Amino acid sequence: MVNIKTISRSEDDFKRARKRDVDKVFKNPNPEIHPFEKAREYKRALNAVKLDKVFAKPFLFALDGHLDSVWSMETLRTSLRTLISGSCDGELRVWNLGTRTCTWKAKAHDGFVRGIASDSSGERMVTCGDDSTVKIWNISGDSSKKEATESTSRNVKPLATYLGKSAFVAISHHYKTPTFATAGSTVELWDERRSDPTHSFEWGADTINTVKFNPVEVNVLASSANDRNIVLYDVRQGGA
Repeated sequence: MVNIKTISRSEDDFKRARKRDVDKVFKNPNPEIHPFEKAREYKRALNAVKLDKVFAKPFLFALDGHLDSVWSMETLRTSLRTLISGSCDGELRVWNLGTRTCTWKAKAHDGFVRGIASDSSGERMVTCGDDSTVKIWNISGDSSKKEATESTSRNVKPLATYLGKSAFVAISHHYKTPTFATAGSTVELWDERRSDPTHSFEWGADTINTVKFNPVEVNVLASSANDRNIVLYDVRQGGA
């Protein structure tokens, strides 16, 4: 005769006594029965992280410190973790995005900081404002993790100051040469070694809103104005 073994279970061991009770789940803790348990847990954790990123809010963090509205921003051409901001009270700040701290600050202008631009080396920046001045600043030490203080900001002085005939609204630095362009009532081209603009471009527009050098064709300059026109200049020829 064939021996047959039967498995018998008591219904009371796994049946709920009441409808609101939680179902009993039987699990064998023997790791030999579950050889891929770690792999499954790793896959579940990885999927959970991916879903958290998919459904995460776009807000990352805020950089606090300005006492007035922030009007202009710029990033260094040689660093992805450095951000420069200028506010309506004339304050200029350099931020380290990795540590989320202000590493450099100064009272740059009397009034709005209208424009900020960095040079090709990433160690200096030029700013313009409502006080009709353009200033060059040395920020080569902004990569340190030390936070800027009021005492250090009072000792910061610009490397050079250029005085214009009217207020400036935008600025852009050349990608290779020590040259920058400003926008205001006219588009002016400046050499860092001279106190007066080397060229001035105008075609009848009341106010030029923006000005930018081309990062590829570095000698091409573009500007936009209130008359709905975008004008390109070749700075080698000194004309539009």
